[in-house]
Amino acid sequence: MLGALYAIVGGINLITAVVLLAGTGALAVLSGDARTAVDTMTSEPAMMIASFSLLAGPLNLIGGIGLLKKKSWAWGLVWVLACMSLLSFPLGTLLGGYALWVLTRSEVRQSLGVDKTASVMRAIKVTAAVSLLLIIASYPACQFSEPIVQAELSKLSPEERELHQFDLVYARWVLPGVLAFLWGSMLGVVALVSWIVERKRIRKMATAAPVE
Repeated sequence: MLGALYAIVGGINLITAVVLLAGTGALAVLSGDARTAVDTMTSEPAMMIASFSLLAGPLNLIGGIGLLKKKSWAWGLVWVLACMSLLSFPLGTLLGGYALWVLTRSEVRQSLGVDKTASVMRAIKVTAAVSLLLIIASYPACQFSEPIVQAELSKLSPEERELHQFDLVYARWVLPGVLAFLWGSMLGVVALVSWIVERKRIRKMATAAPVE
């Protein structure tokens, strides 16, 4: 069921990305103004959604198919994807929480053979590495966006400021850095808790193992 869910979500993400990119691009080109076309392609909220869907779609699809085929590597991929989707409230949070619950069940781990291939600890290490990279990348992303935001805000008229047009400016340039930090922090917590739980499980298994 989890594999089917991730395959479906991946397919929906890909379709969403293609539709949004094609639609927004067509409207921008039909405007006949190159400047307007560039602004539309880089500032529309739909483009942010399309970019995320274009990245997440193939990964979710591959992870889902891997689970359906009971590939051990799919456990680690879906584990990381589930951790990252926890911030996508509410649907992503529900799917991520359900995925983590399923992936930690002993029968699921045995059917995928992850205990034999050390995929669990490998996935935890990958999660910690992704966490560190996101946290490190969030600082220069925010620092780089600050002068751009100030320059964009200076172009807004008082009327546009009253209409909260600056919200889009911040979402366009600052939000990626903030999300990178939040995702990185969340993944770090998940990796730490998962590592503690897994180490306790390994010690428990070692203690319970029969002595020849």
